[in-house]
Amino acid sequence: MSEERENMEWLNEYPMLKQLSAVNAFKVPANYFEEMEGRIMDEIKLAQLKQAYPQDGFVLPANYFDELTQNINSRIGIDEVLNNGKGFTIPEGYFEQLTGNIESRIAVDELLNKSPGFTVPENYFDQLTGDIESRIAVDELLNSEAGFNIPEGYFEQLTGNIESRLAVEQFADNEKGFIVPEAYFEGLEARIIQNTINVSAPAPTGTAIVRKLWTTTAFKYASAACFSLIVGAAVLTSEFNDTAIHNRSDLHKALSKISKSDMENYLELNGDASTIMENADPNSLTAISTADADDSTTDVLN
Repeated sequence: MSEERENMEWLNEYPMLKQLSAVNAFKVPANYFEEMEGRIMDEIKLAQLKQAYPQDGFVLPANYFDELTQNINSRIGIDEVLNNGKGFTIPEGYFEQLTGNIESRIAVDELLNKSPGFTVPENYFDQLTGDIESRIAVDELLNSEAGFNIPEGYFEQLTGNIESRLAVEQFADNEKGFIVPEAYFEGLEARIIQNTINVSAPAPTGTAIVRKLWTTTAFKYASAACFSLIVGAAVLTSEFNDTAIHNRSDLHKALSKISKSDMENYLELNGDASTIMENADPNSLTAISTADADDSTTDVLN
């Protein structure tokens, strides 16, 4: 006991040692002896490599440690796939489509590397809501069972409808067009009633006897002479009336498309001949009467 006490008293002379724990400070790392053989073999191989290449030694590739984690993970993934029973399988038609896939990928990369990139059209987002709603409406109509129905006889009447529409547009584009007299519609109903309902039937006066004032032969010669005078006057005045004839040609072409029965029905429903005579130009009436005279003369000669 005295010896142990003496051995412990010397610690009082060294305060730093007295503060240390009496437990052993040296410890062997875990699995030290199990891995010692492998570490020794690695050291031996390293020494052999140093002896084989004393000048060059080992050179680390550029960015070795930066790519080390990624390389290890990729190697682990490859090992897992190799240990799998299935392994790698080539998709169907892989080599046939390989060239096209590579070219398309190159085209995409070229577009992505361009500085402009993708551009949004002007007012794209302002019109986006309306475009989406219109597209939804179109899809709903396309998916509808009823759909669009073609009227009966649509294609049979299509040509006639187009021609009539073109004729109406030609009339609408004409500068002059038809002119209605002033206050024409205000007294139209009263004039129609006066000329239709209020007209009393004339009293019968018996059989009328028609007597010819001239003989047929003399009337033929007189009609031929009048016709010759009218033709000569028309030839002389044709040079001065080219403009007027040209202006009336469009109306003549338009009226030629209207059937005779439609004209007769219109005149029967709208008996406004007296109003037109009151508001008409005397010069135009003279031209109409001259044309009627030509027609009557031609009928007589025939």
